[in-house]
Amino acid sequence: MRTISILVIALSMTGSAFGAKPSGQWDQGQWASYIELVVSLSAGEAAGSAGTEVPMVVDLPNALTAIRPHTKLALQLWLNGKTGEAYGEKQLQMGDGYRAFYQCLTWEKCEDLEKLEAALR
Repeated sequence: MRTISILVIALSMTGSAFGAKPSGQWDQGQWASYIELVVSLSAGEAAGSAGTEVPMVVDLPNALTAIRPHTKLALQLWLNGKTGEAYGEKQLQMGDGYRAFYQCLTWEKCEDLEKLEAALR
């Protein structure tokens, strides 16, 4: 889980890896960083990083549907792999987080994602 810790530290040091671009214009790397941060925080993986702010997307379901098609496909493939990896390592809470993003992005079924995001507020 060092990767997650490094990601959280990097985000907290830079203030935001997402720049001033609206979330609908983020590239795959920016979305992946955001998803990693949200999922790790929701699973308690980044508990040691007090003061880390999650840059909240105002309307996450709509932001996900506004993603450009090539970015959407890349994220779907990445999320599918991350979900399988997390479940394979018996990290069920993280797997559920990745699955929530995948379902919202793929089928616009966003209830689980809205619950995950609400828990972080």
